[in-house]
Amino acid sequence: MSGQNIEKLRNSCGATITVLAQNQLPLCASAHESDRVVQISGDVPAVLKALEEIGSLLRENPPRQVISISPAYNYAAIRPPQPSVDPTSADYVTFEMMISETLVGGLIGRCGSNISRIRNESGAMIKVYGGKGEQKHRQIQFGGSAQQVALAKQRVDEYIYSQLIQQASAQQSA
Repeated sequence: MSGQNIEKLRNSCGATITVLAQNQLPLCASAHESDRVVQISGDVPAVLKALEEIGSLLRENPPRQVISISPAYNYAAIRPPQPSVDPTSADYVTFEMMISETLVGGLIGRCGSNISRIRNESGAMIKVYGGKGEQKHRQIQFGGSAQQVALAKQRVDEYIYSQLIQQASAQQSA
């Protein structure tokens, strides 16, 4: 996206939109050097509108080298399973995040199929804490090498993003 496109998005959505430079990215933000992180802040309707417009722009003008923007794509056919990292190793990292209880069922998938796919593709250990309906948010813990954790988190983020877009579309059509 060019600076002009970002400025148009800021004006049309009312959200603050920043494309982070490569040296500003947190370690867990990307498993691929070509990825870019777009930081969106503002009130919820403005952020949702910005997400929707950015998603639309990316679908209309996809990057030249994109694996997929769909979390349902089977990456295992392209990327072999990653070897596990010993939890006592200095290279072992952990990352924790909280997600809404309403998203956990779909993330895990029928009989654990989605979470198992993410584990196999990334090589990361992924644990989901808490029982169904116990809390409004559930903790997810990732463990493995920095690259494994980053890839696993990326897949979880893709799933969450797809759900937010579906919710925003449903709200607009209602």
